[in-house]
Amino acid sequence: MSQATASQNLRLPYREFVAVIALVMAINALAIDIVIPALLLIGDVYGVSQDNDRQWLITAYLLPFGIGQLLFGTLSESFGRKRVMQGGVALYAIAALATPLAPDFATLLVLRAFAGLGAAAARVAVIATVRDCFSGREMASVMSLVMMIFMAIPIFAPAIGQMILLVAEWPWIFAFMGAFAALLLVWISLRLPETMAPEDRKPLSISAAVQSFAVVLSTRRSMGYSVAQALFFGCLFGFVNSAPQIYLGIYDMGALFPIVFSTGGMAVAVANLLNSKMVRAIGMRRISHTALSLFIIGGVIMVTLSATADGPIPLPVFVAGTGIMFMALGFIGTNFNAIAMEPLGHHAGTAASAFGFIQTAFSALIGAAIGQTFDGTTTPMLAGFVICAILSLVVVFWAERGVLFKERDQPEITR
Repeated sequence: MSQATASQNLRLPYREFVAVIALVMAINALAIDIVIPALLLIGDVYGVSQDNDRQWLITAYLLPFGIGQLLFGTLSESFGRKRVMQGGVALYAIAALATPLAPDFATLLVLRAFAGLGAAAARVAVIATVRDCFSGREMASVMSLVMMIFMAIPIFAPAIGQMILLVAEWPWIFAFMGAFAALLLVWISLRLPETMAPEDRKPLSISAAVQSFAVVLSTRRSMGYSVAQALFFGCLFGFVNSAPQIYLGIYDMGALFPIVFSTGGMAVAVANLLNSKMVRAIGMRRISHTALSLFIIGGVIMVTLSATADGPIPLPVFVAGTGIMFMALGFIGTNFNAIAMEPLGHHAGTAASAFGFIQTAFSALIGAAIGQTFDGTTTPMLAGFVICAILSLVVVFWAERGVLFKERDQPEITR
């Protein structure tokens, strides 16, 4: 579907559609990254004595976000995308605004969990909405623009949180989150139409849900690309887990850590912008399979340098090398997602929920495993990247039945 046709069907401009979809996706990253500067303060206020216990502010949000996606795909197939998106954003806003009122730390964690559930509903509805309107290369182009905006949040959100703390108390961080979501809810309600055709809605029943999940889980190409994408997201989480020890411990970056750390996000954002322009002409598979090959080659070079160097890799080389790898990842993620969703237009909600859960759960476990291998050098993390990339190549090879770099047309599954 072309931009003009999509805009006509959506009854709003293409750029506005991309913007609202991207900002709904962004509330998830905002809920994590804007809170980081206030973790110590919140722990002190609620008398949390163990430093590691403060990390539950993040974990209490992420667990419901991952698991909740399994539920909301089925609801979006029955009630439509817009209602589920509205409900998710509303729950997120209410939970964020109520968080500073929590009388104890346990209640605060419960409210964070409700915010995670709200974000899960919104994410599933967003992916399904995009698939309702676009497929194939067009979906990859749209999601590239969405991810470009999405990747800006981890870069700027900690700074926003820190600026709020400079002029106000920590509750205002959650007030900002809640107000942002509330304004977004108004925008969705007034401007974004329902994108699921009434005849495509399914009855809310266990049997209908099981049938939809069976179709999704039995679609070889979709499952293969979803698992492959989860492996690459595992690399991203592994980098996030290891970055403080690498940049602060090995390279002693101090206050410059946020700036250097953000280069990875900027590389992904640039790749997504380029992909949005290139994918229509070149194709999802040619771009993503080439990027996957380059990621493996770059990873092998970086591991070799790290393992054979007399001391740490020079910082400029490490930043440049990982930046190139993350740029390749930017060309992989959105294209893999579009290929996975391509054959499942009539089960887009269920597919979004299943793939969202797989990618969140698997990538978090892989990222934790990579982070736990840190030994005072960059070698384990880089080796983890190479292993994940090779496994991803194997899975893609299986999904495509041994044929890579070849674009193909596949009709939607209509069962």
